[in-house]
Amino acid sequence: MNAQLNDFLSPDQVSVKICGIRDLETAKLLVSNGVQALGVNFWEGSKRYVDVDTAHLWLPSVKGEIVRVGLFVNHSMDFVKAVYDRGELDVVQLHGDETLADLDELRDAGIPVWRAAGVKNAQSLAELSPQLNRADAWLLDAHAPGVYGGTGDCIDWLSAGAFVSNHRETPLILAGGLRPENVAKAIQQVKPCAIDLASGVESSAAVKDPALVAELMARVSAFNS
Repeated sequence: MNAQLNDFLSPDQVSVKICGIRDLETAKLLVSNGVQALGVNFWEGSKRYVDVDTAHLWLPSVKGEIVRVGLFVNHSMDFVKAVYDRGELDVVQLHGDETLADLDELRDAGIPVWRAAGVKNAQSLAELSPQLNRADAWLLDAHAPGVYGGTGDCIDWLSAGAFVSNHRETPLILAGGLRPENVAKAIQQVKPCAIDLASGVESSAAVKDPALVAELMARVSAFNS
């Protein structure tokens, strides 16, 4: 992994990823506010979907300024590898029903991989433990079969916090229902290496609100200081 990606996953401070970015203007908004990573959603079922050819027009413009994460849901690994090989992504995030063999295939190809897991309860978290070494980081999100995230629902922070505490060797990212007003409490209870949100900083569906982005970063910065 590159240094910027390593910094994002460092346990020394909480990093921020904002997902569902569809254009250069919004990407630059994140960069100017100090957001460390952006997510581009390549799943056609998402209201935040962007096709790879459109993303190709602006992703190179923020190279080195922010970690660029490509979100894939049940795509073929050949497609995922082809998109990554264009050089416009820093990491791949698998958010669907992909298998451990899919994770291995990408990592064997030298591709940094984050895996999203839908969390139902403490038991579903416990079932993740044997799999954690199969991805470079895991994103803990609300259980949403057929929707694959973006519901705005929170997971059980206390259970997630216990899980994170027991697995400090693995970078764990918290997602699901995060907003500027609850992010400090979420970070305090879970202590993830990073947080990931989309709807929590939107003024309307898929439209990021500059004021909410700024408020979010102010609250995370205050926690990190």
